[in-house]
Amino acid sequence: MTATYLLDNSAWSRFSTEAIPEERREEIAEAIADSQVWTSPIVMLEAGFSARNATVHASLMRDLARMPAAAIDREVGLRAIELQSQLAQAGHHRVPPPDLLTSAIAELHGLTILHYDKDFDVIAEHTDCLAATEWVVPRGSV
Repeated sequence: MTATYLLDNSAWSRFSTEAIPEERREEIAEAIADSQVWTSPIVMLEAGFSARNATVHASLMRDLARMPAAAIDREVGLRAIELQSQLAQAGHHRVPPPDLLTSAIAELHGLTILHYDKDFDVIAEHTDCLAATEWVVPRGSV
C-alpha cells in the first residue's frame, strides 16, 4: 500500500473477518500503524450504528479514534451536494449520502478511498470527482 487512505465502513467492517485474506489484513494493519489510513466522522457513525452493544461501540470508537481523522466542513458538504447533482443528471442520484460525503472528503484531502462498495465506482463513472478509490479486496470476492 503506497497511498494514504480514507477508510470506508464497507472495508472496516470486513477488516477483521476471514473475508479478507491474512496477507491483505496484515498490509492494512501495517498501514494503520503507520498512520496511512484515515477515518472520518462518517465511518465512526456507521461503525457505531453496527455495534451490537455499548461495549462493542466503545471498543470500535477507541480503535477508530487512534487513526488520523478527516473533518467534514462546509466545503465537503457543498462538494457532496455537487456530486449528487451530477449523479442526478446522469440518472444515478440514489447513491447514499455517506458515500457522497466520503468521496468529497477524499477528494478534498487527497486521500484514496479504501472500500468494498460499488457506489464509489458509480461516483467515479458519473461525476467529475477526482478521489481515487481502491477495493479492499476484488469486487465480488466476499
